[in-house]
Amino acid sequence: MSASRTDVSSAKKPKLELDNEKPQDINITSNLSSLLLELNGGNPLDLTVTAAINALELEYKDNDNNATSTTPSAILDETMQKLFANHVGTSPEAVIQNAHNFIEAYFSRQLNLFNETQDRGGNSITSSREIEGKVFDCPLNNGFIKGPRPDPAVWLSLFLGEDHVHKLLENTISFEGLHHNADDGVQPREAVMWTAVQKEVPRLQSYELLVNILSYVRKMATEYDNALDRLLRFAVLYGLDGVMKDVLRGAYGDISNGNNLTINSLLPLASKPPVECPHYADEINDEWFMPAFHMGAILGHCNIVSTAFKELNANVGAGMGIQSGRLLGPGGHSNNERSIRLIEHITPGVVLEWLILSNNKRGLKYIVEDCGFQFRWMSRDRSSSGRISRAVHRRIFDLAEYESNPLWKGKVRFEDYMWESSNERSRIRAKSTYKEQMAMLDYLIELGFPFELLFPYEPNIEALEQLHKNEKMGTREAEKQYMKSLCKDEKKAMQLIGEMTAAYNYLQYNSRDDYEQEGDEENGDGENTSSQSHSKMLNVCQYYRMLKSKWDGKKSQVARLPDFEALDWAWREEQRRQEHPSDDEDDYSEDDMGDY
Repeated sequence: MSASRTDVSSAKKPKLELDNEKPQDINITSNLSSLLLELNGGNPLDLTVTAAINALELEYKDNDNNATSTTPSAILDETMQKLFANHVGTSPEAVIQNAHNFIEAYFSRQLNLFNETQDRGGNSITSSREIEGKVFDCPLNNGFIKGPRPDPAVWLSLFLGEDHVHKLLENTISFEGLHHNADDGVQPREAVMWTAVQKEVPRLQSYELLVNILSYVRKMATEYDNALDRLLRFAVLYGLDGVMKDVLRGAYGDISNGNNLTINSLLPLASKPPVECPHYADEINDEWFMPAFHMGAILGHCNIVSTAFKELNANVGAGMGIQSGRLLGPGGHSNNERSIRLIEHITPGVVLEWLILSNNKRGLKYIVEDCGFQFRWMSRDRSSSGRISRAVHRRIFDLAEYESNPLWKGKVRFEDYMWESSNERSRIRAKSTYKEQMAMLDYLIELGFPFELLFPYEPNIEALEQLHKNEKMGTREAEKQYMKSLCKDEKKAMQLIGEMTAAYNYLQYNSRDDYEQEGDEENGDGENTSSQSHSKMLNVCQYYRMLKSKWDGKKSQVARLPDFEALDWAWREEQRRQEHPSDDEDDYSEDDMGDY
């Protein structure tokens, strides 16, 4: 039996039958006491905490209706909130929001893929694994570097308990499996998880979340067998900044016992090591390592970034690690292990580029406005020209990128263009993506992205306009002579603005105007209806002025330099040179600034 199409409009409220039984542990107070005692190193708990736990215990005594607590509810709630902030995360709302954002986006992507597959008559053009790879793997190099990827089922297990989630997902099937093997009464797993995070998780009290999460983290700590770096990565991956603090203060084990774990320690981005690519027998795979601060920023976990930056004094300019030359043999086993190579100073630029390419406005806003990241850091190493080109020139202005990532597809759906011609299909999809691209450009400008990074060398538009007025342009030969007269930087700037203008004009064209024009000619009307499209098109001078006007009246990051300048390693190096002019030796070698 074939699966029927699911309405996208119902994506936010899927009608599913879920177990209404509230996950609850009858021994919740004793569990909470033992968990907190372990985190406190076996030392007695604070009297306020003990009183709060006793008050909770009275609430669970159903057979004693006369039991009353001497702890006011306000003090009880405040104590539980503090315990949650100290040992789990900034607040229940912040921790749940991380999961909510992730699972909502995951459900939406899988639902759209399922519907698109159904609309195409059962011929899937891509797989769920490919979609998720484009979302989470490193966008800087076409996904060859694996990125951090949380598991939505683990997130629910943290909140609701592993047994309850196992029961919840029993007899469910993924959207991809539903397409191939649909059955009456079987619910899509992604929709069940999305409904649970919407309806069940918000019903939990803070102390229930506290016990469930700490119990799951204790289980993971046992499984990791004192590998505290893995536990730290788990805390960052699922947005548990309180757990992150406990790991680093030694609550889960001695961090100095062979670990030397700090907030700036390198953590693997990928959950699993690279595996052999079936298309390339001797594929050389790189693995990237970043500190908790930068990994949390890539994931968009603002509470992780805030805690690491403000409470744990994370170094925003800490280096990243690359394990390269890992030659994989059969089964993905490494034949040539090499040590992790530390590369200094490029991590902030890499994180900025990653967030832009991933259309992650939430993460961008926080690291720029609250943590002082400067967009000019994207030009602090030898790969700067490539970084600006990838993150801005190509991603935001190149129409050929409209199919490269589902995060940039916009709101267009297959039924919007299923009856159009091939060219018009491409134009409709490109228009949808272009709206997303322009929204990101406007957002970058609002955050203070400098126009000079977009055009390090401004084209001489006034001179070009004067040539047009003097009618010295218009022929191909004249344009070739003009380009030959420009220096290298001027040519690059003019080529860039030309490509941007061509992309903009392409989207102004509407093929339906051609049909209307043909009909008018047959009726003897003679009016050129396609002029509606051409009237919206701009020449390079007009487009350049329109583009530059976007920066008019916008704030600049320059005004905030006194607050965050010390974060910039290049500024610190310049200060050192001014203080010690006789010292000609740089603190940083050229190798540290190498490309990645």
